[in-house]
Amino acid sequence: GDVEATTSADVATSSGDVEATTSADDEATTSADVEATTSAEVEATTAADVEATTSADVEATTSADVEATTSA
Repeated sequence: GDVEATTSADVATSSGDVEATTSADDEATTSADVEATTSAEVEATTAADVEATTSADVEATTSADVEATTSA
C-alpha cells in the first residue's frame, strides 16, 4: 500500500519533469515516445515487481517473526 503509493507519486513526478523539459525541445517526436515508453514500462514493471516482491517478503518475514516472538 505505502510502497505502491510512494512509487506512483515518484513516477508521476518524473513523468512531469521529463514531459515538461523534453516537450519544450522536441515536442512531437520526444514527448510521444518518452511518454508512451516510459509510463507504460515504468508503471507496469514497478507496480508489479514492487507490489509482488514487497508484500510477499514483508508479509512472510513479519508475520513469522512477530508470531514467534510474541507467543514465546
